[in-house]
Amino acid sequence: MTDASDTSRMLPRHSFVLVVHGTGDDVQPLCAHLKSRAAVRETTNPFDAVEALTSRRRAAIVCYLGTRVHAEDFYKMVARTTDETARIVFVAGPYAAAGDAAYLKSIGHEAIDHSATPEEIAAVVDSVVTRNQ
Repeated sequence: MTDASDTSRMLPRHSFVLVVHGTGDDVQPLCAHLKSRAAVRETTNPFDAVEALTSRRRAAIVCYLGTRVHAEDFYKMVARTTDETARIVFVAGPYAAAGDAAYLKSIGHEAIDHSATPEEIAAVVDSVVTRNQ
């Protein structure tokens, strides 16, 4: 896992975005789009995400829900170790669990559908960053 960025046009200088996803999820177009705006770290292990969050504050966390990553588990894990839950952007992958949407609704979140373009997801990331500055 490494932090990489081309420029910082969107987010404030030294901004970092963490992308958490399952091994079969294609997040490369999204990561490539975000790397033009911020340093991006991606991981396929939700437990590695906690380590990344405790070592450096993130401007946003993109959590791609699927067979290995579930909304309730990830949210509670982040909440137990950091105060970064307001920075999470959930994306519902094609294999997201049926209970993910209900859980997110119960905590006042919602998930972006995986069919959204990288630009659309980045716009949501922008709004999360602006709201939490």
